[in-house]
Amino acid sequence: MASPLRDGEAWHLVQACSAVKSKDDEWGNLVVVDSPLLSGKKLTPDEEKYIVDNYNKDSYGIESEAFLAESYLTDGQIIQAIEGKCYFPE
Repeated sequence: MASPLRDGEAWHLVQACSAVKSKDDEWGNLVVVDSPLLSGKKLTPDEEKYIVDNYNKDSYGIESEAFLAESYLTDGQIIQAIEGKCYFPE
């Protein structure tokens, strides 16, 4: 079981960048990214229970995806997703 303390905060950055479609969009929203890297991956029953017990229902998808990213993706894959979804001015 993944530790509840490993909650995918880096993936939340990918979700935030995915919610911003233009320079005029406001920051602060998160969206499910639906990364192909997470396709077919599933939470354990304990992880599902942790999410249900600790988050609002409207956050289940976002939190579930973040848990999956933390459990199944390498640091390099998460960094690539950040670089692919986030704009960093030079």
